[in-house]
Amino acid sequence: MTMIRRFFLGIFVILSFFMLAHCGSQEENTVIDAGVFGPSVSGDPGTFRGAGVITQGNEAFLLNGPMAQGRVGDILMQNEKVAILIQAPGRDPGVKPYGGVIIDAAYMPNGTRRDGFGSMIPVVNLTHSVDYERIEVLNGDPAQGNLTVRAIGKTKAWLYILAKTLLEHASLLASTPQVFFGDQFTPAYDPFKNIELLNGFNQEIITDYTLKVKESGGEDSAYVIVETLFRNDNPNEEIRFPVGTSLNPSGDIEPFIPGVGFAKNFSYDFITSVVASALYPEDPSRPSSYGFVYDVEQFKDEDGAHELATTLVVSGVIPVIPGEESITNLATFSPGEDPKINFSIPAGGKRIYRRYFVVGDGSVSSVTDEILKAVGVSRGTLSGKITDNSGAPAAGVRVAVLDSSNKPFTVALSDSEGNWSAQVPTGDNAKAAVFAQGPYTIKAYKEGYAIGSQAAVCTGNNCQLGASGTLTVNITQDGQPTFARVMVVGIDPSPPLACGLEGDNCILDDADGTFMDAGLTVDPYGVPVLLYQDNNGILYPRGHKRLVEGSNNQIRLEPGDYIVYGLGGPERSIFKQDITITNGGSVAVNGDITRVLPTPGYVCGDSHLHSIGSPDVGVLMQNRLRGVVAEGVDWIAGADHENIVNYAPVIKELGLENQIASFTAMELTALVQGHAIPFFLEHDPNDRMGGAYDYTVHPDNQGGAGPALVKSIGQSFQEIDEQNEGLQSFIVAHFMDAFLGAGIFGRVVTTTYFPETSPGDSYANPINFGLPPSTSGQAPYPYGTSPMVDYFDKANVFELAIGDDVTVFKGHLMETGLPTYFNLLNLLKNGKRYGATVGSDTHTWSKDPASWPRLCIKSSIDPKDGMGSFEELNNNKVELAENMNTGKMIISGGVFVEASLSQGGQSVGPGETLVNASGPVTLQVNLTSTEALPFDRARVYINTVPIPAKDDLSGPWEGIEGLGNSESFHSVTNALAHMPRYLMDPAVTFGTGGEEVLNVNLNDGVYSASFTYDIDLTEDFWVVVVADHTELPAFPHVPKMTTGPAEISPASFLDTVKNHPQLIGTTPAWGISNPIFSTSSSSAEDWRGLFADQSFLAD
Repeated sequence: MTMIRRFFLGIFVILSFFMLAHCGSQEENTVIDAGVFGPSVSGDPGTFRGAGVITQGNEAFLLNGPMAQGRVGDILMQNEKVAILIQAPGRDPGVKPYGGVIIDAAYMPNGTRRDGFGSMIPVVNLTHSVDYERIEVLNGDPAQGNLTVRAIGKTKAWLYILAKTLLEHASLLASTPQVFFGDQFTPAYDPFKNIELLNGFNQEIITDYTLKVKESGGEDSAYVIVETLFRNDNPNEEIRFPVGTSLNPSGDIEPFIPGVGFAKNFSYDFITSVVASALYPEDPSRPSSYGFVYDVEQFKDEDGAHELATTLVVSGVIPVIPGEESITNLATFSPGEDPKINFSIPAGGKRIYRRYFVVGDGSVSSVTDEILKAVGVSRGTLSGKITDNSGAPAAGVRVAVLDSSNKPFTVALSDSEGNWSAQVPTGDNAKAAVFAQGPYTIKAYKEGYAIGSQAAVCTGNNCQLGASGTLTVNITQDGQPTFARVMVVGIDPSPPLACGLEGDNCILDDADGTFMDAGLTVDPYGVPVLLYQDNNGILYPRGHKRLVEGSNNQIRLEPGDYIVYGLGGPERSIFKQDITITNGGSVAVNGDITRVLPTPGYVCGDSHLHSIGSPDVGVLMQNRLRGVVAEGVDWIAGADHENIVNYAPVIKELGLENQIASFTAMELTALVQGHAIPFFLEHDPNDRMGGAYDYTVHPDNQGGAGPALVKSIGQSFQEIDEQNEGLQSFIVAHFMDAFLGAGIFGRVVTTTYFPETSPGDSYANPINFGLPPSTSGQAPYPYGTSPMVDYFDKANVFELAIGDDVTVFKGHLMETGLPTYFNLLNLLKNGKRYGATVGSDTHTWSKDPASWPRLCIKSSIDPKDGMGSFEELNNNKVELAENMNTGKMIISGGVFVEASLSQGGQSVGPGETLVNASGPVTLQVNLTSTEALPFDRARVYINTVPIPAKDDLSGPWEGIEGLGNSESFHSVTNALAHMPRYLMDPAVTFGTGGEEVLNVNLNDGVYSASFTYDIDLTEDFWVVVVADHTELPAFPHVPKMTTGPAEISPASFLDTVKNHPQLIGTTPAWGISNPIFSTSSSSAEDWRGLFADQSFLAD
């Protein structure tokens, strides 16, 4: 129960940090008087200035917006510039494990209380954070001076991201040598007790938050000063450990590092600050931006030189570690090396770590201006004006200010009058120079205006944009505006900084990050625009960089030739039209699409997609919903990281109750074990994370900073099943994914090929992954002895691959994911079944459209095909869960594969078992797809035994020197060099390259083909059908290409799309049936796989 004590604070009781720094030492077992203490907020939320506790009845003081996490009991700090919310003590699953941290923030001059921030998390020794148990308002009255809130807590393990494992596995996707974190950065080794460098660390942590107000002199500040006290109780020795702050900007904002640019998922060294800016707002009414900077004067070497920070940007989480300069100082290239740590506290001493949290108006420059002010850097102002090519003021233009090394220090936005300004360091002293030095130059960019040979001409700080035109689009179905994907294909003549002066030598994206985060906002090569239209003809997202301000459906493009597509998913026809945009011209396109391909008895959706409920995604739930409706799915289920989101209220908000159903799920994002998706969960609207399960709360953890364990995937599945009513489905997500797959993390053996190992063996030491040790002696650990691979008995579905890239289907799916699944099928027995799925796992808007590929579940309720209503489908969870759990599903990447086995009047489909089979059994296959998604081949796999292969697939695996065959095959240290790949041949192939003919017909916009095949086996068997096209791509439905300018020049791109589509490098259309089983027994429970006698699966 949160305690709130109301008291009056005189200036004489306001504690300064000078007093805090002289507090006595605290022992680890000191009891903290826990709770929330301070006055309640009161008055008008819009004009409130002060600090206080938000109490029942004062909910209007909470911030709003899709990222707002505040609840009654949290603490508000507010002045005329900013509103900051500090979470009350408590624990949540996910990135932000504990309270006492900033979770919401809004820029008050914008006239809203809209929050777009995730959280700011203290980092101690990389592996730990702080569990603040007591939060106290020291001063909530601006008349008495600056507003101050104190948080007191203890160091505890930060188990969402285990630094040791994260860094070791970062090398999986890199061509660099493998790197390691030592035992000091492993919570399971209890570093604060067992590491000599930490002997004496006082685990009680005190942090003060201070918001300046003008009564204290000057003006209200737009930044919060955050100061944390660390103490060393060892009177004889100094202690060394890295400190830092982990930012989860979250939402639809892009991380920017001054001196680097917009950041991707990499490490960055020698930095000072991080900015998160809403340059590409999903919701243009939420204009706040955010920043973080530490006090660089606190981090100097013995010669007085500044020691700068390092960071590793991973999945929306940005841990900034000041003073350590490079991640390689903390990591080592061999397990026995000691790290180089700069941050230290002298024997018996104390040290304060000071940083600043800044809130801006939505731009990068508003934050960097305040950063320079906060840290006291000498600065000057640059300003200018931007006009379009007619001389009229141009608003919303990004103006990058580049320093003397040609790196972006900040990015300003031009206002409605075309004016822009930004403050820059003068560089006249060492402190200013670590941020940036002149002379400064500027570059301007806005989508839809030509650069290159028609570049924006800049004279001094004033620039004039190049040529531009507009496109207006309206897509209908049966004469009425309809949900649809609007896609413009062609080469945008001048992507930002991507072309030479004459427009040649283009590259795929803004590689240097000057104007945007290419990973978040840049569209695929040749696709400058991908938007979604709703049933009112309005294009989304409303803040998209291409939309003309104030219009519903007008898009800005550079002059050139393009193709406009209207798409509605794999069940509807497509519309396309060639257009030419001229300078100052406008083109109107009207097109119609219609549903031509029914899928009766199956309801299709995406079993793995993300929205703004995930810490690394910026797509609003409303816009994700619009997108999946446009792609023609029957249901939506968010699988957000450590968050159960509920789409039902959003469906009602948009009036879509008769167009789509929704279910609840979450993704267990165990970065140290692999990911998993429990499906059909209960949503708790009163919980910050929707009632999500927390796998980091382990019963064997003793609390404090001691040894810390996480729960295994199998244990998590079991407890989720117990905590939720009804029937659940448990998906092992991207099982064999190189970086985050449970099969790769666990280095699990599924094949019977290697005589030295058995299926179920694991080569991964669980203690390195935050789990209890194996009960076996050494690797390989037999099944049942290691928690790393304890999920097979509880799991129902394996996700074979994610995404729609050509390398996913032809590479990962067919070479790793599907053959590993076939290995599991060969081990099944006694009624055990595994379904198979493939999801989009989309985190973006345009590069990875939701619902490609998709999962179609057998259902007696199918509203689009005249079988019941969407309300009934919402209530059909039990049947859907049962059908998922038994594999009554079809996977579709554009081709719908219906397969059945029959004999003697008995007929069964995917996930079902033909019993009493005797003699030939007939396989019947029907294939369908729309005209834009052709197929020409069907491969039939029957009891296939995949053979471990060399990395180049030139023959069977031969091992690596020094390792046994099985160990080397399953030990992935660099995914670019080696993944477990298999050779496997189908029993028969129909169509191109096969033994049998496949007659494909095209009627009324639908391709169709049917065939039968007699299977005469004496043993039990399974059968899976895979259909695809051997040459033609699924473009434009799948926009992501592996080709770029090096393969297809900008000048020949449109000709290639029109006349040589096989060259553009997207995945083909494809589809896979889930397995169908056949047994001579009278009971399906008696079905046994080929290697059931070697199976590790439970009877």
